[in-house]
Amino acid sequence: MKIRRMVSFTTAILLVTMATMFFAARAGAVAIYEPPQVKTVRAYYVNDLGRISGQFTPGTLQKGDCAYLRFPDGFIWTTAHINAEQAKAAAVCQSTEEWNTMEVTPDNAIYGTSNYIRVPAQISGAANGLYKGTTPVLHFTRQKDNEVLMEIVEDLDPGLECFLDINATRVYVDRGHGAYVSLTIDAPGDSGFATDPSLYNRVECLEAPRVYTGIPAQKIGTVVINEAEAGRFQEGQVLNLELPAGAKWVKLAADSSHYVTVSGSISDDGRMAQFRFSGESSSPASLTLRDMEVFIEPELTGILKVKASGSAGLVGDLDVADVASPVAIFTVGDKNFVVDGTKGSMDVAPYIKEDRVYLPLRYFAGVLGIGDDQIIWNQDQRCVEINRNCKVVKLTIDSDMLYVDNTEVQMDVAPEIIAPGRTMLPLRWVTEALDCNVYWDEDTRQVKVLS
Repeated sequence: MKIRRMVSFTTAILLVTMATMFFAARAGAVAIYEPPQVKTVRAYYVNDLGRISGQFTPGTLQKGDCAYLRFPDGFIWTTAHINAEQAKAAAVCQSTEEWNTMEVTPDNAIYGTSNYIRVPAQISGAANGLYKGTTPVLHFTRQKDNEVLMEIVEDLDPGLECFLDINATRVYVDRGHGAYVSLTIDAPGDSGFATDPSLYNRVECLEAPRVYTGIPAQKIGTVVINEAEAGRFQEGQVLNLELPAGAKWVKLAADSSHYVTVSGSISDDGRMAQFRFSGESSSPASLTLRDMEVFIEPELTGILKVKASGSAGLVGDLDVADVASPVAIFTVGDKNFVVDGTKGSMDVAPYIKEDRVYLPLRYFAGVLGIGDDQIIWNQDQRCVEINRNCKVVKLTIDSDMLYVDNTEVQMDVAPEIIAPGRTMLPLRWVTEALDCNVYWDEDTRQVKVLS
């Protein structure tokens, strides 16, 4: 059985409870697990992940029932202090002895130390079948850093309900678990802790491609929406995907699966995309939103996060793109340029000739990391060789023939030399030959070098 929480891994992890989970155990018995409230925690550090409450109807649990409490690989049940890093957390994993440390009061039996199981004596005035004063009812065995075995070792009164709280208050949180972190409660099929898994609707982004600031209509990662079981999505439910300030939606997508359709609209300010569900599925729907596009202002760099919310119960933060600034920006008719955010100046300006943009070789090569030793000028033949990434590109002044590793490429314009002796290259042909990624902004008459 998995208790799933939405999560966003950067400097913070957002855990969001999606619902209370109801599962059938033995015939006529019911186990209810309630995940923790919303918490904000940090990846790569020890965190308090909150409390998971369990309630079991009379006769659900009995002596010998057991369950493994397991976080994903890389997580650690630890006794280290909050905000401790991985090395410290690993050095003081919570041991079997510490898990079996027991503190008893008339109101509670507490098993464990930093992470602990609380067994209240009563709930709403009703006796708890798991509470027997100073007699240990539960026994714990550490299995791995991220896993502990919990077992009932005493006979229980079959006429009493049972209650417990799992308090994951010192857990090292690793990174790299997609849109969800899960605490798995894994039990044999004949155990009262065993469950019939009831998965939640979920939304996630499959990848976070590199995009650049100031470039219109750039594609983000593919967003996938999975329905846990048929009929979970209801007519009129919505999924909101909100961009941070400095980003706007340009293009959305729609999809249909098993009679369920989702389609979106963009808010007036461009930051919110609202997707509305229609129809009812005959089988669990899987909806894929591909090729959605955004525009990102220059000041916004790093991981682009989209906040999911809405009545469809799909919540959390999705990493949809990795935002970078252009490597360099050249402007037609301007001797000034920008490289890695720093202004520079040239002795010639880019220009347009025969509908082709020309850039000065020296400065263009410099922003690509091409050194002087990778550029060979042959004065007699009036040709230049450029070496980049094991590729040799050769151009001859006033010739429309270009060579890439000795393969001829016919151009529609030719390189030329202008005062004060600068070699000017036709942008389109040279960038293609050197495998460069550039963007021409017609409105600003700028060449933006991306990579």
